[in-house]
Amino acid sequence: MRIPFTSSMLIFFLLQTGHAQFIQRYPALPTDPIQEIVFLNENVGFFTNAAGSIFQTTNGGNQWVRRAHYQGDAVSALRFVNQSLGFGASPYAGLWLDKVDCVYTLDGGQYWMPVSVNLADAEDFLPLSQSVILKTNAKGIQRLDNFFGNWTIPYAMPSFIDIDVGTPFGSVHKIVALPSGKLLAVGSYGNARRAGIVKDSVSLLLCSTDAGMTWDTLWQGSKLLMQTIAFATPTVGWMGGEHESIFKTVDAGMHWTLQTVDSLSNSGIQKILAMDTLFALAVDRTGTLFRTTDGGAAWTSVIIEKAFLSNVALAFSSAKKGWYGGKELYATTDAGTTWEPVKSGIRDQTHHIQFITAQKGWVTGDSAFYASTDGGYSWSVRNNFSTNPRISSFFMIDSLTGWAIGQNARMKTTDGGITWSVTVLESSYVYNGGFDFCNRSLGIMYDLRDPVTYSASFLVTSDGGNTWERRPITNVAIPSSIFRAKFTDPRHLWFANQQGLWLSLDTARTWTIAGAVSVMYSAFDMADSLTGYSDNLSQTYGLTTDGGGSWTFADKPYPENILDIAIIDPRVSRVSPTLMVGYDGTILQSQEGYTTRVIDSYTTSPLLEIAGYREGNTVHKWILGSSFQVLYQSYVITDAIPPGQSGTPAFSLRQNYPNPFNPSTTIGYTLARRSHVTLSVYNTLGQQVAALINENQESGNHEVRFDGSGLASGVYFYRIQAGDFVQTKRLILLR
Repeated sequence: MRIPFTSSMLIFFLLQTGHAQFIQRYPALPTDPIQEIVFLNENVGFFTNAAGSIFQTTNGGNQWVRRAHYQGDAVSALRFVNQSLGFGASPYAGLWLDKVDCVYTLDGGQYWMPVSVNLADAEDFLPLSQSVILKTNAKGIQRLDNFFGNWTIPYAMPSFIDIDVGTPFGSVHKIVALPSGKLLAVGSYGNARRAGIVKDSVSLLLCSTDAGMTWDTLWQGSKLLMQTIAFATPTVGWMGGEHESIFKTVDAGMHWTLQTVDSLSNSGIQKILAMDTLFALAVDRTGTLFRTTDGGAAWTSVIIEKAFLSNVALAFSSAKKGWYGGKELYATTDAGTTWEPVKSGIRDQTHHIQFITAQKGWVTGDSAFYASTDGGYSWSVRNNFSTNPRISSFFMIDSLTGWAIGQNARMKTTDGGITWSVTVLESSYVYNGGFDFCNRSLGIMYDLRDPVTYSASFLVTSDGGNTWERRPITNVAIPSSIFRAKFTDPRHLWFANQQGLWLSLDTARTWTIAGAVSVMYSAFDMADSLTGYSDNLSQTYGLTTDGGGSWTFADKPYPENILDIAIIDPRVSRVSPTLMVGYDGTILQSQEGYTTRVIDSYTTSPLLEIAGYREGNTVHKWILGSSFQVLYQSYVITDAIPPGQSGTPAFSLRQNYPNPFNPSTTIGYTLARRSHVTLSVYNTLGQQVAALINENQESGNHEVRFDGSGLASGVYFYRIQAGDFVQTKRLILLR
């Protein structure tokens, strides 16, 4: 939706001083790889993912709620001392937003607190109490007494001189506690074997009976490097390592018998789960699951995901029900014989997103053209490209009429994308760009290329697409790829490429360079004929207030190439808050080019595009991830704040929409500061019928979806408590 710019307007964005957070509307669970799964009992469990989220279930996995998030810090190991006390570690965390190397909970996982205890170099760790932690790595085994003390090394890994450098023999990989209180740790001498110092007995099992203060060698042997260990009883356990080798002990680790090995496999066992003396499972580094039900006499393999996975999570909540975490979360109810995804969603590589109302939007991917009628919560296939070329870019003028580009074709729909009429274009041209329409009549297709000369052209329509005129770019010999073209009004048409920002005042007949930038990537946005943003270098972005004639550069919080920029709303007398998205789940928000805030995206997938729509005083923004993630945030715009008043948002509970509803509705609320939030739905008798939120959340706008499918028609109430703020509103379910 295009809104004319009025220079006299002064608009305040309600969330610009708060920490606005996007929510993931689709899919319901994130698609980042799973790092760890832990179940405390049949009902309570946790999983973590590569994006840095910790999710909890309290009903056996039927529902999962995000309890904490540390963007880019993958909490890859969870260990609980008891039902209340637990720790999460981020070993080898190396992304651009390292915040913590350890988090802990004192209330069974409802709330997690970060603390730095130097776990970033741990291969594995084991907390023994609130103040005693053991960790394993190339140094050996280290022990920490209280969070503020020093690490000691009760077991030191031997070392040797390798080209004048001290090198450890190998590493201690895994540490476990037996019910008897005995601690066991498995290690291997990989470096020493490669150097020819040790050829046999390259693996060892260490034992401690005094809470890790001293360690003895319980066993040493095998030519195979062992990586992991698990015990079903104090005497029966399994150990796994390279070449998919699995050993078993029946005497508490004193002796080991090789049960299976594949000398042709270069993959090693990375995790073992011992359920009882007969039932055990193991996972190798390709994600293949190995399973035995006869104590290891026979092992069968199950391929759940065909991919190399550096980390696979595995846990069972009962004898039959188990959980596997790879690229996504899977569950079994037959002790691991069959596995199904916990949440099915569209798995497609996406390209472009557009919304024309707060509810109606479209996405194109490699496999199909999709539509949503509920603001991005759910998506259905409109066209699967079986009868027309794959859509690479599109522009919907309204809910029915739209244009798209396919392979050497221009396509039009008049039924919302279900069917398309195809016009085959000149075979001597290649169409690399997309569309932009200033209004229903005036629109352009950009980056039409001659494959011989590689010269670029625009196609222009002034009658809603009935006719198109090709207008070549003549004042530059071979312009580089056009990343994006945009109207700010019928007179001003812009495009950006690596040569800079270009402006046409006559609808693509002639072009002048508005501002040369040393390197420009795919992202820019102009609020009007003067003010705009561009991505320039991996370290900086640019702000112009004179139509690109000059640029002010600002540093990004971390080096990252931005894939799209969107000014939140153009109806301002100066540059408004601006969103920037890019690789690794990057979301940045800038205010006038001098303050930049990092916003959590809850994913590390590339974020490709931003779509927007304004409805009254609310600006809706959607962000599209490369593997079909749809993130959402709304911004409330009010009049300018009187001098001396704060711009911090106040606590509020908004009326659900739609209302009445059938069967689902959206409840929105605003937090003035980080708070512990509970949001529940009650019937007229005061009985709770749904618990929607019970977690700590950042300040800003939030919303939650309530599904009343299992409830009878009638009046209900929803109540929020955030710190001292309490408010109740009424909603109506009408079937």
